Amino acid sequence: MNLNNLKTINEYIQDRRNVFPSKPSIEWFIRKHKPHLLEAGALSMPTGRTLINSEIFDQAVLDIGQKAYEVNQ
Repeated sequence: MNLNNLKTINEYIQDRRNVFPSKPSIEWFIRKHKPHLLEAGALSMPTGRTLINSEIFDQAVLDIGQKAYEVNQ
C-alpha cells in the first residue's frame, strides 16, 4: 500500500465533488458499503480515524455503481 494514497474524507472529496457533492453523501456511501470497502482495502483506520485509499476506493465506487446499474436493468 502506498501511504500517499491514504486521504481523509475531506481530502478525498475535494477532487470528486461530481460523485460525492458533500461529506454526508460519502459518509452515507461508506456506511452502506462498509463491508465491501473494508474487504477491498479501500478503507484504513491506522490511527483510529477513517482514511481512504484513493485508488482502491475509486475502483470500488465504480464496481458498486456498475452492480447497482445491472440490478436495475
